[in-house]
Formats: sequence, structure tokens, C-alpha cells
Amino acid sequence: MVSGVVKGFFGEMEKEMKRRNLEMQLEYMESYLPKEIIAEYNLTTEMIRKYMLASAEPIVIEEKEVESKTATPIQFYVTSFIGIQLLFATMLTVGSGTLEEIQKGTLRRIVASPATAWDFLMGKMLSTFLVIMFSIVVGLGYAKLLFGETIIPSLLGWVIIFIASLFSMSLGLAIAMGTRSIKSTTAVVNFVSMPLLFLAGIVVPESVLPKWVRPIANYFPLGRALKDFRLLEIYKRSASEIAPDILWLSLATLITLIIAVVLYNWAVKRIEV
Repeated sequence: MVSGVVKGFFGEMEKEMKRRNLEMQLEYMESYLPKEIIAEYNLTTEMIRKYMLASAEPIVIEEKEVESKTATPIQFYVTSFIGIQLLFATMLTVGSGTLEEIQKGTLRRIVASPATAWDFLMGKMLSTFLVIMFSIVVGLGYAKLLFGETIIPSLLGWVIIFIASLFSMSLGLAIAMGTRSIKSTTAVVNFVSMPLLFLAGIVVPESVLPKWVRPIANYFPLGRALKDFRLLEIYKRSASEIAPDILWLSLATLITLIIAVVLYNWAVKRIEV
């Protein structure tokens, strides 16, 4: 019914437009066309009018079935695996690892050596990033090997993963430096991460979340990063569509990193004293 109405509307509209256009042309021809030419071929103005109006054709409408691209279960689970790595493993590795070195006295010895506490922090974050990236690559390869399907991130996709991992490391470091205890850090990370596992759209699609929860998936940096990653790699959205989100993720990551660095600097000064 809808197809018939649409085709009929555009067809009649095109006919009317051409009819009016031809009427104007005929008025012009009747004014300037010599009557001898019409008499010679035994044509009347009305015959010319009918012939020209008969050439009016409606718009040719091609009907196509439009099908949106949907994520397969394996693709969704693969992205969820990436989100879990960033939400739990990354925060715990940086936070607990740093506190463990502090308790062992490693950081105190580093402070007394030519190396600085900032060298230690950069090394800890870099090693954590490499371990998490290796884990993600292994997970992607495992999905391909076992299920025959996986996701191969594009360059921008890896940029999103890097920004998200840096935010997670900063948040984990801030929690660790604030609690100053491995057990407390583990408890706080689990307390924060477990609800976000569902509320940030990491293991549960955003479409099934209650309306009051969806802002968490849209504005919490890890949830937003994973959503943009899915839009880019699964739904093939253009980079320009998610560029504003990448700026927001970068800003949130920078703020979190500054807070973590300030708390870490405070912890280092206490060691020096």
C-alpha cells in the first residue's frame, strides 16, 4: 500500500510538471510557428499538443529492500571481551602492581637511585599496556580459530583501545594511590567495575538497558569507547561520526591521568620523607 501511494504520488507529480512545461512551450510555439508549416503537414495545434503531452513519462522508481547491518553474537562477545580486559585487568594490574612494588620497597630503592619514580611509573604503565594488548590480540585470534569469526580493528579502532586503556590505567592508579592497600584497591575496583560491566553496555547491549541507565553507557569513558569501537568496526560508521566522541574520551582520559599523577606524586613524597 505504501509503495503504491508513493509511486502514484511521484508519478502524478511528474506528469503534471511535464504537462505544465509543455503547455508553456506550446503557447510559445503557437505564437511564433508559421501557420504555413502547420498547413503543409496537415497538422493542427491540437494534434501537436496531444503528441507532446503523450511524451510525458512518470519518474521511474526503483524499489529496493533496505537491510541494516547487525552485529553477530561472536562480534558482540569479542568487543565485550575487550571491554572486560579494560575494565578489570588493566585497572587491577596497574593499581595493585604499583602498590605491591611500594610495599616491597622497590619504589624506595628507585627513589634513591639515578632512576626516578616517574621512570618506574612509565615502565609500569607501558608493561601493563603491552600485556593487555597481547591479551586482546590472543582473544581476537582465539575467536577466529574457534568460531571462524572475529574483529580485526582498524587503525582508528586501535587508537580508541589505546585511549580507553590509558583511562583505565589512570583510574586504577588513582584508586590505588587513594586507598594505599592492595586489598582495598581490589575491593574498590571490583565494587566499581562490576555494576559498570552491565550498566556501561559492556556485556549487555545498550538497547535493552533502561532509559535512566543509558547515559552511563554514553558518557562513562570506557562505555563510550566500547560503543564507538562497535560503531566503527561492526556497523562500519565513518570516522567523522565518532570524531567528537574521541575528543571527549581524550579529555576525560587527560583529566583522570592528571588526578592519578597528583596522587602518585603525593605517595612518592611520603616515601622520600
